[in-house]
Amino acid sequence: MNIDLSKIIRQERSSEKLQKLEGDFYKKVGEYLKSLEEEKAKLDPYSTKALIIEDKLRTDRLNIKNIIDRRLRKIIDKASLKASGHQGYIEFSIKEEEEIYTQVLESITQGKKKILSGIFNNYNNNYKESRKEELKEVDKNKEVDGKVENTEVKSEISNDIAINITTDNRDIKDNKIRHDSENHIEYLIVRVLKDIPTFLGVDGRDYTLFKEDVVAIPYINAKVLCKRKVALPIKIKV
Repeated sequence: MNIDLSKIIRQERSSEKLQKLEGDFYKKVGEYLKSLEEEKAKLDPYSTKALIIEDKLRTDRLNIKNIIDRRLRKIIDKASLKASGHQGYIEFSIKEEEEIYTQVLESITQGKKKILSGIFNNYNNNYKESRKEELKEVDKNKEVDGKVENTEVKSEISNDIAINITTDNRDIKDNKIRHDSENHIEYLIVRVLKDIPTFLGVDGRDYTLFKEDVVAIPYINAKVLCKRKVALPIKIKV
């Protein structure tokens, strides 16, 4: 049995992609190194052939270590990209590597959610106070003789970006502006101007948006998207 590990490490170094290897590649490498050890043990340790085998063992041990390290870095990079919303597909031929990818992806995703949750929970508390008066104005829409008074609500996004809603004979929530009273989160309707990779909303939900989508997303996230000019608030008049 002979495995050209030098060739494999050269291929791994020359490409960002995982090189396709047989599913039992690591098992075969173990058997290959063991066969060299056994062959060496049968020889005079000072013979030329024994020294050649010893040199080959030393080189191949280093090669397999470098192969594993380089492939692991690629797996971690792919998991990190996936956790950030990258939609690329990764095909694994080695089960152990696929398991590593799954574990790393889960750890990154959960860790990211935990960090963002802490950030936005604090942000939401401050934001809730600053928006309290505006929410009170919305809540003042009460029925008068079976109708809701015409009310215009303007929520500034940034730099004159705003959404205007005029209601008539309907509750404000019928105009698709939702207020999650339990978590103190407001939602805003926007039109998406370009595809946006998956991101974690302040409500803890994952959002994957595509060009021309019309969706309701948390106000804080909508503000960021509008500021980056990848989404626009829409006007709804009923």
